[in-house]
Amino acid sequence: EKEILMENGRTYIPDRLLFAKNTDEVVVIDYKTGGKRKEDVSQITDYESALCDMGYKNTKRILVYITDEIKAEVL
Repeated sequence: EKEILMENGRTYIPDRLLFAKNTDEVVVIDYKTGGKRKEDVSQITDYESALCDMGYKNTKRILVYITDEIKAEVL
């Protein structure tokens, strides 16, 4: 987990950021326990917006839900 500090003082801490070596793509991954919640999408969208503000325009978002089985949702 790396902290993203914005100019307005707001801090974001996504669980994982993957930067492609040969392209400008960034993948934001956030892990959640329990079931899906609307707030989860809002949170990962905030992470994506912060990266966009930093100049990373080619982003993908993945929410990984860990319950009895692991489910990943690419947004």
